[in-house]
Amino acid sequence: MSRYAVTLQHDIELPDSVTSTWLRNVARQALRHQDQPTGSQVTIVLTDDATMGKLNADYRHVDAPTDVLAFASSEGEPFVLPEGARRHLGDVVISLETAERQASERHHPVEHELALLIVHGCLHLLGYDHTTSKEKDRMWCVQRDIMRQIVGDAHAP
Repeated sequence: MSRYAVTLQHDIELPDSVTSTWLRNVARQALRHQDQPTGSQVTIVLTDDATMGKLNADYRHVDAPTDVLAFASSEGEPFVLPEGARRHLGDVVISLETAERQASERHHPVEHELALLIVHGCLHLLGYDHTTSKEKDRMWCVQRDIMRQIVGDAHAP
C-alpha cells in the first residue's frame, strides 16, 4: 500500500505515452518531497479545454481555459475528519488539451508537461502561491527540485 492515496479521474483519453500509474506516482513524489503525513489524499482530474474554461470562468472569473486549477480542501469552511480518515488535500484539475499544446510549444514530451502541472497543482494544495515575486521564487525553486527527481536535470524547467 502506498503512503499516499492519489485518485485519477479523466473524461478524456490519455496519450499512449502516459499511464495512470505514472501520473499518480508524480503526485506521490510531490507529496513525499513536501513531507506530507502518511494517508494524505489528492485527486487528479484530466479534462478538456471546454470543461476547464467553464471551471476557470466559474471559480476565477476568467473566461478562457487554463492549464491547471487547484482546489484545496483547506479553503472554505473547516471540516473535522472522522478518526482514521485520510486527509484529503484537494483536487488538481488539468486540461490535457492545453498540456499537449504546451508540451509541443516547449519541445518536450507531454508526460513532462503533465508532471509539471501535477507538481504545480499539488504545491498549490499545500499553500504555495506565485502572486508575489518572493512567493514565485520559492514555489518555482521547490517545483524545480521535485521535477529534477521526476524527469532529471536536463528536463526540469
